[in-house]
Amino acid sequence: MHRDLKPANVLVNETGAKLLDFGLAQIDAPTPVDARSDVFSFGAVLYEVLSGRRAFAGDTPLAIMSAVVNDAPSPLEAPAPPARIVGRCLAKQPRDRYGPL
Repeated sequence: MHRDLKPANVLVNETGAKLLDFGLAQIDAPTPVDARSDVFSFGAVLYEVLSGRRAFAGDTPLAIMSAVVNDAPSPLEAPAPPARIVGRCLAKQPRDRYGPL
């Protein structure tokens, strides 16, 4: 698990995208953290890529954290398939996100 997936840790160039900064990455993370936390972060990054704005807004870091925990993201104006994928990635309950097969 990467555990620090955010736009600043994704490098995009003419050959594709690369994930950077594995300083917090872990192979065996403590429970209940699992790969679905990275799925949530991926959904937030994808939301920002598709919309040009963050999925969760607030005037302060505390307000943003509260929005992440309590609020649904603003509706994503994108075609249905990617909007559906982002919505599932950003599900509040980990069991509702994409997970291990």
